[in-house]
Amino acid sequence: MFIFLIFFITGCAKSELIIQSIPADAEVSVIDDDGKIKSIGKTPLKIPSDEVFRSSKGFSQIQLTKDNYEPQHLVMGKSSMPTNYEVSVNLKKSATDPKSLEMNSKNEKIAQQIALANSYIMSKKFFEAEQLIARFVQDYPHISVGYDYMGNIYYLKKDYKKALYYYEKGLTLNPENLETKDMVTKLKSIFN
Repeated sequence: MFIFLIFFITGCAKSELIIQSIPADAEVSVIDDDGKIKSIGKTPLKIPSDEVFRSSKGFSQIQLTKDNYEPQHLVMGKSSMPTNYEVSVNLKKSATDPKSLEMNSKNEKIAQQIALANSYIMSKKFFEAEQLIARFVQDYPHISVGYDYMGNIYYLKKDYKKALYYYEKGLTLNPENLETKDMVTKLKSIFN
């Protein structure tokens, strides 16, 4: 199983990140911008947040691994507000059947694409984000988050008509998404 979380951690040197897992003794690693994995300890782990945020993009990927358990991934974003965060992850036993392994691989690919899109958006690389999410929507037309991200990109580019189009499309797939409902209402009020 692949967990995708975005936390906003402070840039302050005194900020700490506490990572726990059930079961304990999971290996905690940081994945850098080049995809290199560096071990930073085992759970329970308490470290200064700047140990995690060495990336120039303001985001860090953290991986938790333990034998006979599925690897878990966290995507965390750096913020300027001083605070400490505690993350607790329930590790799941590894699935051994091929269908489960294929689904896990698919979920990992989805989460990696969304994390990369977040990175592009935070870096104001809207063209790259748009290209990535356009491919995502082609590959996964049944997943509403792709349309929501396209809406976000166009909203940030101030192309409100396209933003509304994609938010409405995402809402048809996930009518319970309150944030998307709010954006549709906000954009419709602009046009009325």
